[in-house]
Amino acid sequence: MTETALGALLIILAGAVARRAGVIRRDDGPVLVKVVIHLALPPLIFLILVRADLHGSLLLVPVAGFAIHGLLVGFAVLSTRLWGMDRPRAGALIVATAVGNTGFFGLPLIAAS
Repeated sequence: MTETALGALLIILAGAVARRAGVIRRDDGPVLVKVVIHLALPPLIFLILVRADLHGSLLLVPVAGFAIHGLLVGFAVLSTRLWGMDRPRAGALIVATAVGNTGFFGLPLIAAS
């Protein structure tokens, strides 16, 4: 797992160096994101699933995640009402709580572990 984290860090640093050197411009960002999401990520997910040693008890993980997520959203809704927040601000807080983190950095680390 340390090797994977180090590899990801090196890729990030290489991107920063390429940006400073002018090899990659700010305008290239959307294209790079599309390459990662549409070309690199699906095969990575497929490889992780094919190589995984899955057990039935793992079904509890998403169930627990959804339960905790539901509790946090409920807590956010109750908090906004208790604090008397105006609707736009309350909506923003609830949406921020309801939307999960979809950062892709964790995927290679999960695969490595």
